[in-house]
Amino acid sequence: MENLNESPMDRLRPLFKKVEIFNGLVALIGLLLWVLQLPMASMLMVIGLMTFSSTNTVGIFFRDPDAKTSIARSTPKMIGIGCGLVSTGMLFKLQFYPAQDELFYVGLSLLLIALCLLGFNKTLIINYLSIKMFVVLLLGTFIWQVNSKTLFAHHFANDPEFVKLYENMIDNPTDKNAKEIFEKRKIEKMGQVSK
Repeated sequence: MENLNESPMDRLRPLFKKVEIFNGLVALIGLLLWVLQLPMASMLMVIGLMTFSSTNTVGIFFRDPDAKTSIARSTPKMIGIGCGLVSTGMLFKLQFYPAQDELFYVGLSLLLIALCLLGFNKTLIINYLSIKMFVVLLLGTFIWQVNSKTLFAHHFANDPEFVKLYENMIDNPTDKNAKEIFEKRKIEKMGQVSK
């Protein structure tokens, strides 16, 4: 017999969990390929991290029928939003987009608050949510702490002149000439890629 308290979103929960695990694996494979500088790394990383972020954010609409307290109801939502923000922050950092630090600050803060709240609810500790949270927390903290210059030098190892322009722009943030030279070279480089 069908549960009358179950919403249509609740029926999709098992599917979303499988999709989320698959997207997380695609993101991890993309990150590994990116580190090894292999083909299709950026595409897999973008697809994996963005879909992982999206499924985490959509996951906040699921209700836990066993949750009796407000902490038990709010902790999975905080983990979902935090994981979504941290995975988006990882993507922004690895693709050199702006606003990466803000995404990391908010996302990691939510995950740390959720970690504290997990201490009050022993039933949630050994759970899929906590495993996902620990993986995203550790991976996100590691990527957040890696210097952007190091990531850029790794990503563009075959173009040392481009790396020097980037480092000059980062070292001299008030120098408009350094930024213009880098942006001009970046546009030239992107034009070469699209041809």
